[in-house]
Amino acid sequence: MVGVQGLPVPPLSAGYTKVMSLLRGTERLAQADPTGAPRARLSLRWRTVGAVFLVVAVGVLAINLLGSFFGYRLARTSDERDVLHGTRAAREALSLQVERLEVTATDWAEWDDSWQFMHDLSPKYVASNLGGDVFRTASLTSILYTDLEDRTVLAKSIDTSTQEPVDTVQPQLVDLARSLPKRASNSEEDRSSAGLLEASRDVLMVARKRILRSDGSGPPAGTLYFAKEVGATEIGAMERVTNTTTRLYGAHAPDLPQDVSEARDELLGGNGAPIVRMLDRDTISAYTLLDGIDGKPAAVLKVSMVPAAYQATSEFLKWTYVALIGYGLLTMLALGLMLNRPLLWRLQRLQQELDAAGSVGDASVRVTADRNDEIGSIASGVNSMLEAIERSDEEQRELSFLASHDPLTQLVNRRRFREEFEREFDESVRLQQKGTVLWIDIDRFKPINDEFGHAVGDEFLIRFADLLRTESRSYSTLSRLGGDEFALILPHADESVAEEVGRRICERLADEEFVFDGQTLEVTCSIGVAEYPADGDNPDEVIEHADLAMYTAKARGGNAISTYSAAGEAALAPTRRAVWANRITKAMRDGRLTLNVMPTVHVADGEPGPYELMLSMRDEDGATIPTPTVISAAEHTGLSKELDRWTLNRAVAMLAEERSKGRTPSFSVNVSASALSDQQLPQTLARSLDVAGVEPAQLVIEVSEAAALADIPRLQNFIREMKAVGCRITLDRFGSGASSFLYLRRLDLDFLKIDGVLVRSLRTARADRYFVRAIVDICRGLDIQTVAEFVEDEDLLAAVREEGVDYAQGTEVGDIQSIESLKRDGTPREDLP
Repeated sequence: MVGVQGLPVPPLSAGYTKVMSLLRGTERLAQADPTGAPRARLSLRWRTVGAVFLVVAVGVLAINLLGSFFGYRLARTSDERDVLHGTRAAREALSLQVERLEVTATDWAEWDDSWQFMHDLSPKYVASNLGGDVFRTASLTSILYTDLEDRTVLAKSIDTSTQEPVDTVQPQLVDLARSLPKRASNSEEDRSSAGLLEASRDVLMVARKRILRSDGSGPPAGTLYFAKEVGATEIGAMERVTNTTTRLYGAHAPDLPQDVSEARDELLGGNGAPIVRMLDRDTISAYTLLDGIDGKPAAVLKVSMVPAAYQATSEFLKWTYVALIGYGLLTMLALGLMLNRPLLWRLQRLQQELDAAGSVGDASVRVTADRNDEIGSIASGVNSMLEAIERSDEEQRELSFLASHDPLTQLVNRRRFREEFEREFDESVRLQQKGTVLWIDIDRFKPINDEFGHAVGDEFLIRFADLLRTESRSYSTLSRLGGDEFALILPHADESVAEEVGRRICERLADEEFVFDGQTLEVTCSIGVAEYPADGDNPDEVIEHADLAMYTAKARGGNAISTYSAAGEAALAPTRRAVWANRITKAMRDGRLTLNVMPTVHVADGEPGPYELMLSMRDEDGATIPTPTVISAAEHTGLSKELDRWTLNRAVAMLAEERSKGRTPSFSVNVSASALSDQQLPQTLARSLDVAGVEPAQLVIEVSEAAALADIPRLQNFIREMKAVGCRITLDRFGSGASSFLYLRRLDLDFLKIDGVLVRSLRTARADRYFVRAIVDICRGLDIQTVAEFVEDEDLLAAVREEGVDYAQGTEVGDIQSIESLKRDGTPREDLP
């Protein structure tokens, strides 16, 4: 229940509310029995009890409303008057302290030694008059001397750690001196005033005085600034005068308390009148905006006090409520004695059963429904509800399991495996520990399906999964990736341990008898081993290398274990290149290559940026091939140029389709290092854009930092040609290798993507935070917009926003999705932060 003007009102008794809730539930369930039994009507005694409760409730509510309307309103008016009076007194006390500082500054500014110092800049004057004793005696924070051209002659501030002067002052004080109009007039108002000034972390009292001779003769020699921090001493003086709790905050401080921040925004948009807020039962606060010496808002003054009138009114109304509730309880007791004890006992039993069911959180619990009356109807309704919850929980658990597990073998699926492996990889990098991945493929599995049918093939996969589960039970993640491919993560295990596990799997498989239709099948498997993080800079590379090692094992005739090495990959290269070339070429021909989109959003306002196109390939058996594997295979087989051209042509076609629907998004396309030497690519792309009627600026070409460093002159030429076409350029994964800021000025870039490893470490690595900040500052100077990759949660989004990054990309702002998921205006269908 809420009183007038948002003030809290003491609540009704919990017992009253609980019983009223029980009665309302009784009426609803009694009027509609879900079992189809005849409706039971409330007895006369229950209706009488309900009527009495209603009368008591109406009486309490009426007094509550009347007391709130009159009592709390009058109390609020009285408390507001008191806190506003305290605010005026606090401002006057602060003004008095500013005036005292101005008097001190006047004495110094009209001192002949100060005038003489501005002409000869004598070190003796500094040593004699600007030591630590001066700052401590006058409680000064900073002293600034400027000449007639507002140039700094001398700047001194007290070091809070050593209590000794240092040769610097707050930048805001220097800016204040520079912002004053240069006038020839000697009038006092031109260069003599005092007031507040907001500094980086503090609010300063500042006095500004012309430096003149003591007799006022001669031209002024410059201007003297005295600055004094409004600290605990000054606040304490205001609190003693006002008998309140007083706080002073910078008007533009970024870390203001929420109530002060909201009041500040309202004051800046209002007419300057103080704002009063009732923060809680024990605090009422007034907020007022104080202008600075430069005429701009400098500080927010908050004055808080105990709302004595409100508390007195609340205490009075509380005892009134207690008296009325006591009357209601006595009435309830009298009527309760008239009720049948069996009814009361059954209600108590029902309540105990409901409490027990709620405490264990088990929807399979049932309450007793032994009669066809009001209580029986309640029990039947509760049981029906529990049955529905139990069914819903079972369905939810099943759906959750199917989303992350292979329905045939019950092992985790490819998506869940990738999530687990990325987490393990990041953990190993952070703790500098080893781990290994086993990539397992069944030898000659296709003949089993062809000869015995898919039902037998499925049964074989189930038994093979059980065998793997037995041999890997002590490890973290075993997955069926699709078809006859499996993977096993061995955290904290080196290659020797992985090879031992692989040998046990091969031996168990050789000893296992697989009998189908009276035939015993001899089945083997090939296992590839890759160690992380030694065998890859990221999870995708490690997976690719484990896959390479598995193909090496197959090349040896199967039933073998192979550990990844660069030499092993070279030995397998001819066979593997032919296999992959055929797979990729057939995928292009059969339409099994698709491009999905991953959103990029502007960090400041959430507006969409270019959508990155993500390549996806489905193999002939329906399994999805990881994008990095496809790209790497294309590079090894010499298909990079064909894949680049296919991707760019498809991107142009997609932009044309979007334009026909009234949408004009921008697409970002990754190209390989081979594209930099494709001399025909710019002309071919220009013709495609012209024929499709697509604006070239809608297409953003992404080049990785590794490709850029390999041949800077060739990259410069590529960028010039693409810019001539009208496309925009992004440098991808900056910070992943031996990054250098020097070559950035030689590249005409539009965007720079900060590598995800740097972005992920923003929360923990201070050095990486400085590096990212440096990247942003340099790119801003070069007119290059920055993009943060792998922004996966709210904390990372807040971190990149704090560092000034322009765009963010990652699961926190939008996951990979199909082009059909875009709205009419080209933004994702789901709301983005």
